[in-house]
Amino acid sequence: MGKHSTLKKLDGGEEIITLRQLATQSARSIVPSFDMFERYFDQDFDYSNSMVKRTLDPNEPTMVSLKERTKLVVTTLQSMVVYMAALQKIYDAIEDCESTDSFRNANAIEEWDRAAGLLIGSMEGANEGGRQGGMMMYGLAKEQCKQFDVCTNSGDAKVNERLITLFYAGRSELTARNCPPLHKAAE
Repeated sequence: MGKHSTLKKLDGGEEIITLRQLATQSARSIVPSFDMFERYFDQDFDYSNSMVKRTLDPNEPTMVSLKERTKLVVTTLQSMVVYMAALQKIYDAIEDCESTDSFRNANAIEEWDRAAGLLIGSMEGANEGGRQGGMMMYGLAKEQCKQFDVCTNSGDAKVNERLITLFYAGRSELTARNCPPLHKAAE
């Protein structure tokens, strides 16, 4: 994940997060839809990690080219690993907001911001609508919106505008410690 994989913690320390950690964290089970993914992949709790490992395993028989295998790994990381990690952060933020522990309350906004970072990514930049070439869900939505005729007049995906609105609204609710509306935003 590059330079953005080091996270500053509230206690002043740092935490390094790898894509493998995101793909195997047991805390993903906080996401209501996680068990659906697990069931789909034959009860494999680490389904996305297993998929990446099998795809990269030189001893695994394959009928696809290196280019196709690379695309499979990148798409798995984008649409399964990072997506589920972002949802986990959203539900962690909600749980922290609802906690009676003041440290967890303070951590809720940080978790919410991490979810935004995972879905939007760092390559989008600060300009409205971001830029072309983003690698996270935000960039993928922008890339695909033309094919599905769901772009705004400015060329961004309509879902991205909704996502940004939800993240700002959720952050405001967290700041006010108004936790119930976060459940609707998470859905």
